[in-house]
Amino acid sequence: MAREIDVSLVQLTTLYKAFKRHAFSDEQFSAEEWGALLTLIGVQRSDVKERIFAVWSKGRSKVVEKRFLKFRDAAVALCALGVGGRSKQAQAVFKLCDFNDDRSVSRSELLGFAQEQHPLGKHLPRKDKSALFVHVGKLFEALGVMSSKEEVTMPRFIDSAVEDDAVWEHLHAINPYRHYFSDWDDSASGIQNVLNALLLMADSKEQRATVKDRVMALAAFIDDSGDGLIDEDEILTALLTIGYQPDEADDIAAQSCGEDGMRVEDFIQIFTTIAEGDIKKFARVEEAYGMNKTN
Repeated sequence: MAREIDVSLVQLTTLYKAFKRHAFSDEQFSAEEWGALLTLIGVQRSDVKERIFAVWSKGRSKVVEKRFLKFRDAAVALCALGVGGRSKQAQAVFKLCDFNDDRSVSRSELLGFAQEQHPLGKHLPRKDKSALFVHVGKLFEALGVMSSKEEVTMPRFIDSAVEDDAVWEHLHAINPYRHYFSDWDDSASGIQNVLNALLLMADSKEQRATVKDRVMALAAFIDDSGDGLIDEDEILTALLTIGYQPDEADDIAAQSCGEDGMRVEDFIQIFTTIAEGDIKKFARVEEAYGMNKTN
């Protein structure tokens, strides 16, 4: 699954743990559970949460509220929020734009999506509406669609987003979902931003659980031998990343690890404190160890 949507396996595993804490079932969300999770990320509008659920949920009932959203499909749905590679992000946005489900989108559908799914919706300022109109126009020009009546098919839309930087930049500019994040970091991966949002927006219980998942994942990643000990070389990158000078980091690593190495339990305790105090600093440590690299 991580390879399919082009995200880090470690981070996807951490996200799945958050899924399980917010779903009664081990493998799927109800509409209410999915809505609660999106609220934690910052998506407050009920109609936006319902739209995303309706597109990816499954079930025999025609009543959307009686259907379910499997965790796998939930991860794919989050691609619309900026998770994953270009292909999956473009596909997710396309599906949400394609209101009549005919596998093609018009300028009006794309513009309507960008405005209606924005946090401000119909209250979006005129200058922002004008900017979206320009971006949609330039996006279709980059796609080679000059007629206002011509629609773009899904394969063409996705392929162009992957291969053409101009298409991708305009698609990125009109995506309304990143505006729901209180602090989106363009230098981090999309899934990293989702994990950060789950931590920053959650109640204290969820925050503790999220921090625990991430710190334990980092400890397991560093202790690749699985012996329960972290040696000087393994911890040095973390010390340098959080701001210690090289000589100072060397001394701390030597003192902390001794001859046998630092116990994983001690590492978890120290870095839990760091993560709780500054999640962005901790995220830089995760990145330094390559935890956000895709497989």
